[in-house]
Formats: sequence, C-alpha cells, structure tokens
Amino acid sequence: MLSSQLLNKLIPNIPFVPGTYSTKKIERARKGMESPFRPDQTEFTALAQSLGFKIERADISKLTASKVFELKRKITGYKEQISLLRNEYKDGLINQETFTMKAEKIAEKIKLVAAKYQVKFDKATYADTKEPFENIKNLFEGKN
Repeated sequence: MLSSQLLNKLIPNIPFVPGTYSTKKIERARKGMESPFRPDQTEFTALAQSLGFKIERADISKLTASKVFELKRKITGYKEQISLLRNEYKDGLINQETFTMKAEKIAEKIKLVAAKYQVKFDKATYADTKEPFENIKNLFEGKN
C-alpha cells in the first residue's frame, strides 16, 4: 500500500504513462465522464493541457452552479454566526440591544455578499444568451 502511493508520487506526470494524472485525465475525456462542476473536455483539450497548454472550455451553467454553492456556503456561515448570537442572548450573556445590533451587522454582510453575487449571476445570464448578436441581426436590412 505504502509503496504504491510512493510510486504514484515519483512517476513523472507525462501523458500515456500508466498511472499518471495526465493519463487519467485523458482517459476521463475519452470516456466522456461528466461532472456537475467540471466542464466537459475533449481528448484534444485534455492532451493539450497535459502538455502544458492553457486551454479550457468554460460552461456558464457549471460555473454558475459552483458559484451558487459558494454563495450558499458563505450565507450559511453568517447564519451560524446569528445562531451563536441567539444562543448567547438566550443564555443571558448579551442583552437584546446588543443582539439586535450585531445581528443587523451580520444581516448587512449577507445583503452585500448576495448583491455582489447577483451582479455576477446577471453577467453570467447575459453571457449565456444563445444569440449574442440578436440585437444587431437586422442592422443592415432596409426598413420599409
């Protein structure tokens, strides 16, 4: 067990050498293994990346999904902070005024984070249009 892990660490990351990350990546692309977070990849793209070229296909829906999870994680952290404050208030460690003041500050942070992400989601939605030039499609056609 230990020797196989050590061997995997010592193998250079060269495409088509069995057991290397590059080879596994090319195999995943060849088999078409999909992931909800990783963009689909062609064999050529996987090979080019293994050789050091910085090529990547961006899938707006998958990038949006990962940003949604990131936003949820941040908001969950803020909710946990409010929950801790609520427990301190119930235990009598802070008064209602202190609880309200601190909870409102955390609520403002939630609003700021949500607004920042909403701008990103709006940009992603705009970029996801099927026809990016639909507004100027008929620009040169004569008007009656």
